[in-house]
Amino acid sequence: VGHVLTRHREEVREPCLAKVGLHSGAAGLGERRRILFTGLVYGDDRGQDAGVEADFRQAGLTHLLAVSGQNVAYVLTLLRPLLERLALRSRWVVTMAALVVFATMTRFEPSVLRATMMAAIAVTATTAGRATSTVRNLALAVTALLVIDPLLAETAAFRLSVAASTGIAVFEGPIRGALRGPRPIRSAFAVTLAAQLAVAPVLMSMFGPMSVISLPANMLAGPVAGAVMAWGMTAGVVAGILPLTADPIHVVTRVLLITLETIASTAAAVPISSVGLDWVLVAVVTIGGAPWWRMVPGGRLATALLVGLLVIRLATPPAPGSHRVGAASTLTIAGGVSTLRLGAEYRPVDLVTDIRHLGLRSVDVVVTSDPGAVTTMLADRITVGRVATGE
Repeated sequence: VGHVLTRHREEVREPCLAKVGLHSGAAGLGERRRILFTGLVYGDDRGQDAGVEADFRQAGLTHLLAVSGQNVAYVLTLLRPLLERLALRSRWVVTMAALVVFATMTRFEPSVLRATMMAAIAVTATTAGRATSTVRNLALAVTALLVIDPLLAETAAFRLSVAASTGIAVFEGPIRGALRGPRPIRSAFAVTLAAQLAVAPVLMSMFGPMSVISLPANMLAGPVAGAVMAWGMTAGVVAGILPLTADPIHVVTRVLLITLETIASTAAAVPISSVGLDWVLVAVVTIGGAPWWRMVPGGRLATALLVGLLVIRLATPPAPGSHRVGAASTLTIAGGVSTLRLGAEYRPVDLVTDIRHLGLRSVDVVVTSDPGAVTTMLADRITVGRVATGE
């Protein structure tokens, strides 16, 4: 079963009727924004613009480019007015049918499978009149999914989804309780911080350093992405069914997408270095230990010292020497001059991301045997001083 589901996720590309409507209705957005829109709404991010992908990755917003468990929550929210009018058993049937349809639309993406299974367990427990909890639902969902499809454990999306859900379930309450201020802001900050801290070890083990700008970027981008999802699942479908309404409807979509792109590009352009797991632990100790630091002698000084060390680390330029970037390329820093030697094969997105992780937004010299290899995306995202031909 695991092999069949995995093959389905990788190979099935035929869109269903709802997808066709959403895709065709958004034609007026232009190809780049239409792909961003369909990725947010139902996970079809094929052909994603390399520059957009690089910005979102550096800003820590990559999870927004593809369908996630959040989309499942929006589907159930949109169905809520109907579900509240149904009898308990009918409500269960309609909810389960909606979950199956949406999971099928998204080609059984791992994060959607996790959210769908959790929702199915929760609604089944409620229908049966049994008490349950988020942690219990998550544990049962993960266990059931791995029994059905053990290959899910090998996918980055599943690992990140489970980590984020665990962080929110375990840490969101304590973090929110320790904060002060308006409840909506405290809740948004607590959810984002809990999820970011939980996924940090997983992200770093797979993709390397993580940008600290991702926390404020997620707080700003999350509500906008949610608005795009909700608008796309409702008005976006109408735009596909009634083509004459597409342009007026997608004026709102265009504004939301431009806002989201602006947040990502602005966050990605912040000239600070990324941090490794060691500095994430420093941040956790500093944030989590702040209430206790104030209760011990010298605690305030220790907190200030940790914060200062973290700020210095972020502001410190990369050390001289050679750095591997983009898997097959090398960035050398010597005498204040940065020289990028492009390898035979590389992904521009990985190249730009790795250079930005070092805290650089410009390269003095690019050495390549093929001058045409310096793509427009590289020139747009990383300022290039000059291009030299060589091996």
